[in-house]
Amino acid sequence: MIISKLQERIHGYALTLKETHHKEAHTTPTIKPSAANDGTTIVCKNLFSNIPARQKFLKSDAVEFSHILDTFIPLAMIHPETEFTLTHNHKIINRLERGGSFRARIAELLGKHFFSTLIPLRFETDDYKINGYISAPEHAQEKSKHQHIFINKRPVKDFLILKACKTAFSNLIAELLNGQSKACSRHSLLLRSPIPIQYLRMNRKANSSTANQPPTELLHLFL
Repeated sequence: MIISKLQERIHGYALTLKETHHKEAHTTPTIKPSAANDGTTIVCKNLFSNIPARQKFLKSDAVEFSHILDTFIPLAMIHPETEFTLTHNHKIINRLERGGSFRARIAELLGKHFFSTLIPLRFETDDYKINGYISAPEHAQEKSKHQHIFINKRPVKDFLILKACKTAFSNLIAELLNGQSKACSRHSLLLRSPIPIQYLRMNRKANSSTANQPPTELLHLFL
């Protein structure tokens, strides 16, 4: 169920998806006026309860909740002007007040200690502006976690930027470990597959990147 209300409206609207019992039928959406607070509330409950054949494809509760977090975190991160609340099993997991900065929102989501290990990054030309935070070489990671790229306030996956950051990291780590023991497993890992932690915002002109990119498309290509 999705319930949404604009601040200037008296009431909001509720969109409900009801599953049918017929295998051939699709989920039927209904929209009707509803009492609501300002903003948008999304509720996921009893997924595929009427269709056991689909329900068996769901993973454990922990895995499915991790997918929700993967959606929640980047959206909350890039919109510090918006208040976000994440509730799971009637327990508040995250409540983020609006009005802060990108920097404050990252620290609030990931923790101040984690944020303190990041390095501010800023670069600007006539065509685009990049700012955000990236980890120092000694904090490189094994997996591609904590990599968030936003283009015009949209979370995207851009392999060109990811590869550029990883290549630069490889060179820095090689210099960092020069003259040190290569027998250390941590050093061997860094030399083999260094992946930076990065939270980057990029603003470009409309004619500098894909302008007709579908709203649900995460992959981004520069023209």
